[in-house]
Amino acid sequence: QFFADVPPSHTNNTAIITACKLGWISNGEAFRPTNEITYAEAMKIAVTAMGYEDVLARYVAASLSEF
Repeated sequence: QFFADVPPSHTNNTAIITACKLGWISNGEAFRPTNEITYAEAMKIAVTAMGYEDVLARYVAASLSEF
């Protein structure tokens, strides 16, 4: 079990485990399946699923270097 609040009987358990194994979402203590997803979470999933996490990391590093 990846998340304490997503039991094996949960409707989306397989999809959540798959997304976690693919690195689209981070494994943690709680998934909070009843919460709405935030824009930032959706973008992280989309960028990671498309394979652009290295581009995102470079962009964030470049943005932070301006401060």
